[in-house]
Amino acid sequence: MSWRENYFERVRPVLGDTLAEGHVFVWGLQRAHVVAEALARTGLRQQTFFDEGEVRPGSAFCRTLGVEHAGRSRTAALEAHIRAHNHFEDDWQIASHPHDSELFSRCCAASPPRLIVGELDAQAPGVLRAAMDHHIPAVLTFLPRGSTPSCLQLVYHPQSTVDRDALLALTKELATLPALSEAQGLAAHIEHLEAASMALGLCRWLLAPERPLRPDLAHSIIERGAAIVLRGEPSWPWTVRFARPSHDIATLCVGGSARYLPPDALRRSTRLLVIGLGTASLFCGEALGLSKEMILLDGKEVSPFNPVRQLYPSSRIGEPKAEALAEVLARRICKRPEVGAFETLEALKVLEAGEHRFINGSLHLSARNASSKRCFGELLDTLKPDLAVVGMGRSKDDNFMATTELRKRGIRHVTPTAFPGVSHYKHIVTDGADGPCYDCLQGHLAIDGGAAPTLSEQERDVFYGGTQPATLAETLPSAHSLLRLVADLSLPPAARPTYLRRELASEQNCWVGANRTERLEGGGWLYGVKRPFQLVTYGIGDLVGSRAEQRCPCGRVNRVQNVLGRAGL
Repeated sequence: MSWRENYFERVRPVLGDTLAEGHVFVWGLQRAHVVAEALARTGLRQQTFFDEGEVRPGSAFCRTLGVEHAGRSRTAALEAHIRAHNHFEDDWQIASHPHDSELFSRCCAASPPRLIVGELDAQAPGVLRAAMDHHIPAVLTFLPRGSTPSCLQLVYHPQSTVDRDALLALTKELATLPALSEAQGLAAHIEHLEAASMALGLCRWLLAPERPLRPDLAHSIIERGAAIVLRGEPSWPWTVRFARPSHDIATLCVGGSARYLPPDALRRSTRLLVIGLGTASLFCGEALGLSKEMILLDGKEVSPFNPVRQLYPSSRIGEPKAEALAEVLARRICKRPEVGAFETLEALKVLEAGEHRFINGSLHLSARNASSKRCFGELLDTLKPDLAVVGMGRSKDDNFMATTELRKRGIRHVTPTAFPGVSHYKHIVTDGADGPCYDCLQGHLAIDGGAAPTLSEQERDVFYGGTQPATLAETLPSAHSLLRLVADLSLPPAARPTYLRRELASEQNCWVGANRTERLEGGGWLYGVKRPFQLVTYGIGDLVGSRAEQRCPCGRVNRVQNVLGRAGL
């Protein structure tokens, strides 16, 4: 097997070579660069960028791709990044044109792409008109400034029953409205990232509609003509609804309830520990605005399978993950990071980049290795992190060991995992010494032992075999919602958003999100999630099984209150 084949080994089971011959037009790169870069990593070689902006220092583009690109054109910077991330690919076909809707329309006529994706800006009506004239699917994203909803996705499908005149009229209205500015800090950046991962999921469906079939999207968008996907309310950032285009939607984007975006001034100086640097590496890449001191731990090396959906470029294959990630992150901030010394724990290394500090080391934490537990405890007592992400991807044994040690010390932490089939993902939030711990909930909720995704025999062999193949369309929603939860958990309790204060007070500490949804035969929805891109919560009130009256290692006695659970609701 060649290096290139190894690179795509984790996406081929779910996509095959569907994207190999595809061509996508990307309208604007100020924010759509996240989608364009993810599609390139997934195997899309041919893209045309319509953008003429420059990478500004401190911009979201610069924060995501690195300070080395400051001052370059966004098109040249993104192309260079794509080529550097996967140097095994030698057939990139990337072109760029000015950000001009008339030119865009002529390009669509001359060589229609398979998909258009981009930002809903002042010229977006011309872009949508070109998509309609040439029967090209399109996804355009708009984030209204400070109102409800937090995100709007306009999805055009040539076979949709949508009223095209109404869709164009709405696009013209939205194009005149103020959009959310990246100057509003980390909270605004997270809003844009979650919108981008949502757009990516829609693009994946439009590019590969049969891998898998998506009745959860096709019914609303194509059959009902509900071409507008709205997400977010002040009380819950992950509400989702599909709507037909109308003037009322534009009115809502102006006059809806204001949503709370915590100012960066409220965020404490956070020392963040991340143990397990697989999917969590994506989280780290966007968490630089949250923490100026990161502790990065992992016991593995970067494999040829990792770059396709983790932060590591292919040039880092064979390097220790923690060291490689520290270097990647440091170079995003500073062109020449400095190697520092860590006197107390000799096994740790330090990279310093401006105000940021990346402590890194190789640690394979395992319940079968008593010395690893001792080393982890010593590290926690020496470094005293304020916040942690346990991203080892294993729900048994090792995660329990790590979270138990964190709980003993009252360290707030979030533990993300994925369900087999990567149709859904889960985050368990532990608020230090308060509320239920990871062990209180993991394995004791209806979602842990109830219905599972419908998979063919071949799919079951793949997904239950330990490899969990997936694309960034499945992993970025988990990484970006994790970033929101960790960022909001880092705030002083009184400054946290309403949704987090309410769920923690109700001991609903388990968040479950859906990349795609599935209706159960007996009624209800798999894992209780009714719409794609939505998250719901479970907690102490949803415990099932035989653990009633048993004392958890954290000291709590959790009583089973719900015999049936809510996983089928």
